[in-house]
Amino acid sequence: AVLLATGALLFTATIARAAEPRSGSFVYDGVRRTGWYYVPDNLPAGPRPLVIHLHGGGGDGYSTMDFTTERRWNELADRDGLIVIYPDGIDNHWNDCRGDFDGLPESDDVGFISALIDLVATHFEIDLERVYAAGLSNGSMMSLRLATELSDRIAAVACASGYVAAVSECGDPVEPISIMLAAGTADPLVPYDGGSVAWGRGTVLSAWDTVDYWNRFLQTEPTPLVEPLPDLVPSDHCTVVRSTFSGGLEGTEMVFYDIDNGGHAWPGPTQFSFFWRLLNGWKNQDIVYVDEAWAFFQRHTLNH
Repeated sequence: AVLLATGALLFTATIARAAEPRSGSFVYDGVRRTGWYYVPDNLPAGPRPLVIHLHGGGGDGYSTMDFTTERRWNELADRDGLIVIYPDGIDNHWNDCRGDFDGLPESDDVGFISALIDLVATHFEIDLERVYAAGLSNGSMMSLRLATELSDRIAAVACASGYVAAVSECGDPVEPISIMLAAGTADPLVPYDGGSVAWGRGTVLSAWDTVDYWNRFLQTEPTPLVEPLPDLVPSDHCTVVRSTFSGGLEGTEMVFYDIDNGGHAWPGPTQFSFFWRLLNGWKNQDIVYVDEAWAFFQRHTLNH
């Protein structure tokens, strides 16, 4: 990877510790890759966790930071001293494992994320045992690809509204890794029960088949801890049940947030606008999914 000589470098040796998010770029595999990052100005000394949050199809890093996650990762970065990266996919998409959708880029996004980790570690003191990935939709499916192919560098992943590809170009997982997944039963774009993604964008397993797929690989306990969560915001028209499958290989776990009547969303405080809800359905507001992801990540390191 070679840093570009532009006015918005992603990381340089003399970069100020940013109290505001900043944009930047670097070259990987001959292509200029862009994104946003947040480093708190009070970053504690010593190795720090790194979270890489991946946007959905058609999105970008900034919209993920500002809209999808409502800047909550940045608030946690200030509070707990972590670094957050919001990279951009090629043509606003990630090359996840869907083998029956030809609209994905052919980019080596697994290699790109690995190079991005290296680049961040060159300029900041990163705890390489605590590198995590998260994502919505296409970003969720890409996070599952990272869990499959980059489990030697990613300690855990948190996903929402994106499942295992039904026709996969990826192989089987290699190393045990903890997985967290949220799924809305009324998702109009990526079907909860599996099948065709909206607008002919390939096919996926169902949400529960995705859970079962990873449970079989991780060899978790067959009976989960099932917890109906409080319906704190009845106006969101959905409720959440959390199922935790523990006892997996090397201390791994699978945690599933089953959102009854939930839509295509990363759960959080602010409900979708009327027009956005027409496309995506209801956004659950009972949980702040960034907070759930961070609590989950803190239970896991690369050696589990």
